[in-house]
Amino acid sequence: SGFAVPTFVIDAPRGGGKIPVMPNYVLSQSPDRIVVRNFEGFISTYTQPEAYQRHDAETCPSCQKHATDSGEDGQEGIAALLAGDEVA
Repeated sequence: SGFAVPTFVIDAPRGGGKIPVMPNYVLSQSPDRIVVRNFEGFISTYTQPEAYQRHDAETCPSCQKHATDSGEDGQEGIAALLAGDEVA
């Protein structure tokens, strides 16, 4: 108790208020914008800033390390878990 859990929110344009960036509120996302819905059902689009740098998994050292550590294709998948190949 006493620990604050931060929530990332965006201030939606045209009076949409502050909307948490969480699965229940994000309707769709592209590299340039995100479509969100607030608790009242108000749907709004938020555009990424012009200086936004897109993430490139091909050049990201962390992504490359994760891909090489977790197998040939970077992911085992649900079928491998159901077959008993690996215990999660």
